[in-house]
Amino acid sequence: MRIDGDVADVINKSKNDFYEKYEYLKPDIEKSWLEEKWDSACEWCKEHWKEILITVTIVIEAVLAIEMVTSVSKLANFGTSNQLLINIPRTFEFTSGLSGLFSLNGSIINWLKEK
Repeated sequence: MRIDGDVADVINKSKNDFYEKYEYLKPDIEKSWLEEKWDSACEWCKEHWKEILITVTIVIEAVLAIEMVTSVSKLANFGTSNQLLINIPRTFEFTSGLSGLFSLNGSIINWLKEK
């Protein structure tokens, strides 16, 4: 029985070494629950990459738009006319930046529709 145990250890070690080197050949029955969940999450991401990209783009644009709006509202609260005149170019930067964000979003969505 000791020989069988030693042989089983050698076989398991070589099997584990093989699957570490060639992980993509590992059968599902040999995988742990974490490996199965990881594989299913990767598969889901492959199937839904367009939706993920659109969502990330929209979230980034929303954060940037909110940041621009708050910075413009801070500019509008200046009391003296000199400060307001100095900061008028920044409001133009805000509007051009906002239109640039929306055109970028439209470009990404059109590109995704073509795919």
